[in-house]
Amino acid sequence: MKYANLSKYYYDNFYSQNLGWDSTGVLKFLSSYPHKLMEKNFKKNVDRVLEVGFGEGEHYQFVKTSVKEYVGVDLDHKRLFKRSFPKYVKRIVMNAEELDFPSNYFDRVIATCLLAHLEKPEVALNEWRRVLKNNGVLTIYIPLEPSLALRAFRFFVMAPKMKKMGFNQYDLFIAREHINHAYRLLVFVRSVFERDKIKILYRPFPISINSLNLFAIIHIKKLNIKTQR
Repeated sequence: MKYANLSKYYYDNFYSQNLGWDSTGVLKFLSSYPHKLMEKNFKKNVDRVLEVGFGEGEHYQFVKTSVKEYVGVDLDHKRLFKRSFPKYVKRIVMNAEELDFPSNYFDRVIATCLLAHLEKPEVALNEWRRVLKNNGVLTIYIPLEPSLALRAFRFFVMAPKMKKMGFNQYDLFIAREHINHAYRLLVFVRSVFERDKIKILYRPFPISINSLNLFAIIHIKKLNIKTQR
């Protein structure tokens, strides 16, 4: 197939300049905003943090709390080890749907734009809850596919930018990569964490109307309650 390696081509050549470490100008501001919002209320130091879908570690730069052990997992070996980090940042090639960690192990679990990509998002959510300690917090970023606002942003901002950079298959890339719509993911979240404390932040407008917003940040506090599933 002509574009069989489209995702690899995008991540190897364009992602960092648009949404990662090397972004500049308006794109840097826009790409930084969700990361800052995810970390805004975290001021207490913790022992262990897990980030699933670590990528090149673009979210790590926004974590302001002191951490003894920061574990980043990803399936893309090249991106995972592309940059240098402090010794307490451990990077492991691992599937986010099958985590090889003990239960109740991490104080925090972080997932940026990952859930929209996964073939088994409900399985992944259960895994993330399993490795999270009681009273620990899971923070998830979800692009609000297929909202009118998000489609407009991509049509007027991202797609033209990509074309200028020489990437003409941005729409195809999104269609292949973002396989889970927001409504489906939010149903899974509310089901898996039905006995936990869930807070959802919609942006840029703080109202729960998906069509007007670009993304949602979900904070979930795992309560110390034994549940039967």
